[in-house]
Amino acid sequence: MRRFIRIAIGFLLTVCLLALVPARAAMHQAGQQAVRNLKGVWYPYKTEQQLPGAGWKLEVFDNDLAVSHTRGNGAGAGGIDVVMYRTPYRVDTAAGRQRLVPGTEAGLTALTFRLEGDRLLLEDGTCGEGVSLKGEWRHSPPRE
Repeated sequence: MRRFIRIAIGFLLTVCLLALVPARAAMHQAGQQAVRNLKGVWYPYKTEQQLPGAGWKLEVFDNDLAVSHTRGNGAGAGGIDVVMYRTPYRVDTAAGRQRLVPGTEAGLTALTFRLEGDRLLLEDGTCGEGVSLKGEWRHSPPRE
């Protein structure tokens, strides 16, 4: 009888483990699909706080991402600097949340996001001196 129970438990464990393989593959495919949809240039549409400077954009490439904007440099009329934070990244889909995790200390924190149609919703993430990027971003620049 004990042998039967051990065999039954072993069989059930094997079945459970095999059931996890397609689930993990589906999660991986969902993460890859999200990255495909993320690629390109995103502009702030409605952010939680006003972003300093001008010309903000988030660019997602195959292997790295960049956040850039312009700011006055105090050198008088027309004196501007382009500020850019660029780093390799990986996609993390732990706990049902998707994050772009920077590969290096490039002035960016992990960006927690979700995609809704043509909108990129950043739920968390900062760049530079703690500037929050939280809010809605779109592929089209805002009309001024």
